[in-house]
Amino acid sequence: MKLAEVEKVFSTSKDIRGTVYIDKRTGIRFRKLQGGQYPVGVSESEIKQAHQMGFEGEIDGFDPFRGEDFVQVRSLLISESPLTYSHVLQLAQAKPPISKYVDEAGPDDAVSLPFVWVQSHLTSDPFDLPTQVELEAACRGNKKREMFPWGNDMLPKRELKKWMKTSFTKPLLLPANKIGLVGLTNGAWSKTVFDYSKSNIALRPKTKKPVLKQSVKLGAALYWPWQTSEWIYCMNGVHSSEYELWPRPTCAVRLIVRISE
Repeated sequence: MKLAEVEKVFSTSKDIRGTVYIDKRTGIRFRKLQGGQYPVGVSESEIKQAHQMGFEGEIDGFDPFRGEDFVQVRSLLISESPLTYSHVLQLAQAKPPISKYVDEAGPDDAVSLPFVWVQSHLTSDPFDLPTQVELEAACRGNKKREMFPWGNDMLPKRELKKWMKTSFTKPLLLPANKIGLVGLTNGAWSKTVFDYSKSNIALRPKTKKPVLKQSVKLGAALYWPWQTSEWIYCMNGVHSSEYELWPRPTCAVRLIVRISE
């Protein structure tokens, strides 16, 4: 979408976190990620720091990117929170597939949905799913190499709990990253196929050739809060295959609109 066309689809307003872009049809709130060179993956220093924090696993087992790489990302708008039940109803004009994560959701609660349904019902022009790189850049919110959306240090538990909210009635009361995104521990689908060739993650099911599965940001900390083997999923550079989704392959959703400036 050209920058001049944005005002046809979105209204804008200012708040304490900057400009918010509001889709005129659905009311979904978006924030802007400025294009540029963004770090990707998990650096050796981040791996060392994670082990110092108590993590004992193979961080690179989940991460298809390694090292101090930087990737060019174009400017985009990304939904401020994961899509809620009311967002999905308005955008899809259809009820999402029923599961306990959907059936028990209130109107402002994030919902976990199957990838195929998301692709067929929620990604009509100008909306799309982010690539893995776009999603990681948006989680970072700036061009610094930091471990988590909130910075490099582990927060006290009382602060971590605020990041784990799943209801977004009042997003300005929730903690946000540098560009104003909330709910970043909920996970999200990407449109990128997970690259097993750059990861030592175990293939599931056991086959000679890996089955193509989507790359996701996991929200495991929502279900096993902040054990040292789980909060690692919330590191900016850590991605996984949808095989790691449990107990079924559904995930939260963020939509983007790419901007040509």
